Amino acid sequence: NDYKISSNQFNFKRDTSSPVPVVAVTGEYWVLAPIGVDASYAASWIYFYQTGGVPKTDASLSWLAYHLKYRHFFSSGPLSPEIVASVGYQIYDFEVDQSDLNFFNNIKYSGIDIALAASYPMTSKIKGVLNVGYQPSIDVEENPVTSGTNPNADGYFTGLTGYFKVSDRAALALGYYYQAYHVNFSGTGTRGVGTTNTEIRDIY
Repeated sequence: NDYKISSNQFNFKRDTSSPVPVVAVTGEYWVLAPIGVDASYAASWIYFYQTGGVPKTDASLSWLAYHLKYRHFFSSGPLSPEIVASVGYQIYDFEVDQSDLNFFNNIKYSGIDIALAASYPMTSKIKGVLNVGYQPSIDVEENPVTSGTNPNADGYFTGLTGYFKVSDRAALALGYYYQAYHVNFSGTGTRGVGTTNTEIRDIY
């Protein structure tokens, strides 16, 4: 997790000092062959370095998402490539330990996301999936509010995952996922007069 803030008052960056675990649960159900729904929840617990009196700070972060999905198969064969289009809602919640609220506060980003996934099965047991998505408008909640008024935000994500089918109900997945949020604050909050720009990046 990497977090940058730039404003006319200060500049700083946070990042985790080492790889950290992410625990995720996903459910998917296809009502008809081309129409389905899914829901997923992921959580992680990290500590990161920061500017200020405390060298390390604890935080917890989570992602909650649910989607309506449509898929298209390119052939009727068992190894047909497919494209899945989805629209849904995603919530990103980052809660920081109370010892570091001078520099890092609790934030929650939530909004509609639009995504595409391309799936290519190479064998009956191995397939690759490329995901891309965009959140054009995100609601921003801060606690405590430190950034003034009129927050505007957007986000995007991309990922590449390889799946190895172990059985009809289990698969091993190895992949790379990148997610970024961009937020611009304008107002006279405790960060001072002027625009504050933030970027949060999660790579796992």
